Amino acid sequence: MIRLIAAIDLKRGLAREGHIPWNLPSDGNHFKELTLTHGASVLMGQKTYDQVGSGYLSKRNSYVVSHQNIEIGGSIKLVNNLEDFLSSFKEDLWVIGGAAIYRHTIKKASELYLTIVEDDFKCDRFFPEYHDFKLGSREGPYKENGLTFYYQQWNRDS
Repeated sequence: MIRLIAAIDLKRGLAREGHIPWNLPSDGNHFKELTLTHGASVLMGQKTYDQVGSGYLSKRNSYVVSHQNIEIGGSIKLVNNLEDFLSSFKEDLWVIGGAAIYRHTIKKASELYLTIVEDDFKCDRFFPEYHDFKLGSREGPYKENGLTFYYQQWNRDS
């Protein structure tokens, strides 16, 4: 099963100028709990890997998508062909970003785990439309660092 997990603002914004424009430590804990509980393989793009590094993703099988032959640390595996990888990968997989990787994998995803931050952060990177999904559950509202946010789980509408 392929699951996408992301924190987005009210306009589906993911990042601005290469950085997440909010600080929600509890969302980081939520991310860790989910990705360790529901299968421990994660897929990300090179920019996401550059931001989070290998230490943050310990105890998970990690895959980094890049068309370049980059140096990556530890047991993280390089993926040069995303389509081939997705066709042959048979385990549960969490897609953790960035925007291009989400766009290329959402059609194959069964579930979305979204943290919705109630604000517009004028982002320049966006999560794709997800009209093919139906809201399964919603938790919150939660408040942290002056922000209100919700956890939502979406299922593919079949």
